[in-house]
Amino acid sequence: MSYETLIYEKTEGVGIITINRPAANNAINMRLAEELTAICANINRDEETRVVIITGAGEKAFSVGVDLNELSLVTSGEQGARLPSVAEPVAGLTTPAIAAINGDTLGQGLELALACDLRIAVETARFALPHLASGLIPWDGAIHPLCFSHLPTHVTYGQ
Repeated sequence: MSYETLIYEKTEGVGIITINRPAANNAINMRLAEELTAICANINRDEETRVVIITGAGEKAFSVGVDLNELSLVTSGEQGARLPSVAEPVAGLTTPAIAAINGDTLGQGLELALACDLRIAVETARFALPHLASGLIPWDGAIHPLCFSHLPTHVTYGQ
């Protein structure tokens, strides 16, 4: 199947998802989120895929997060904000997911990387949640892995 914003290849049980918007530093838009959800659903039905690698096209960015040009269109609609999730479908994969981080990993791009089971980065990669400076919280899954990953699994939270 062909995708507009992603490239998906599978060789010998290894699925490779490449975020393919290098001109936009692999920014996440609604189309990308929809395509990633579809790819992850297909991978979960494919018994031959043993591991998934997610990376970004180009050399500058894994993903700089949500596409701000599209965000203004999404949040100004009558139904309010409908922000695309990319962490949820990746976290729901039944096979291990590896983020092959090849550059800047910001905002929702970092949340996508955190949804993976393992992260491997080039030395020049930079990581940030820049929306924190505006008083916004990570909304696509970053809080749990950032805050609770060091706690033992037998602890019951909130009691």
